[in-house]
Amino acid sequence: MQQRLTQLYQDFFAAASIRHNLASRLVCPLLLAVGPRWEHATRRVLIVGQETLGDWSFRAGERYNWPHPPLDSLLDFLGHRELISAIVEVYLSEVHRLRICCDAASDLTVKGGTPFWDAVGYLTSVPASGILWTNLIRCALRQGSAIAAVHRRTLTLDDLHEILDFQNGLLAREIKVLTPTAVVFLTGPRYDHALSKEFPAATFLPMGNHRNRELARIADPGLPSSSFRVYHPHYLRRSGKWQLLDELRALT
Repeated sequence: MQQRLTQLYQDFFAAASIRHNLASRLVCPLLLAVGPRWEHATRRVLIVGQETLGDWSFRAGERYNWPHPPLDSLLDFLGHRELISAIVEVYLSEVHRLRICCDAASDLTVKGGTPFWDAVGYLTSVPASGILWTNLIRCALRQGSAIAAVHRRTLTLDDLHEILDFQNGLLAREIKVLTPTAVVFLTGPRYDHALSKEFPAATFLPMGNHRNRELARIADPGLPSSSFRVYHPHYLRRSGKWQLLDELRALT
């Protein structure tokens, strides 16, 4: 499965294009790594966050082995696509800094520490589970959120559309390779535009008495039947709606 995933990344980014001046403002893409636990799990949950924020770059002297040229931006990455396999390996080590850890089978288990990782840990703390994590916007601004930058008018709406066009199809193709049994978008309604860009046939279906904004089942041919979108965990905690995760845990 990892071989197919790595080949997917090589083919995808060989064909993808974006303006150089915009690529220089974006972080490197988040590329997944798969271990035996995921492949053999009967319950495989793919968690999708909002954006790949922070300094998602690759250079020597960090907490992982990087004997390669530094990659500080998407533009650098596109000039060194031969390093895709090395970036995939960093997925397993760099996530330590983000409060997840890798077991001996090279899969992820959650330590917690923030609302997001607490939610991930709660949703996946079931025996025989495999967990992978990615983000809906794979290359956020080096200075922070692309969505927030549009609202601040430091990024144009056309720029955002170009970012979404650049990554369009990547998540859907990853899902075909990974075959998760459930996909949970911890993105909230603010990112529905980006979600619908990736899955244009997606329908947000109501669940019980919940408003679609707070919790919805997502029906789309490219997603498993157990696919959901819920408020981001930071908001779930602030608004006292953490119990929505109980419903999701039972359904995934």
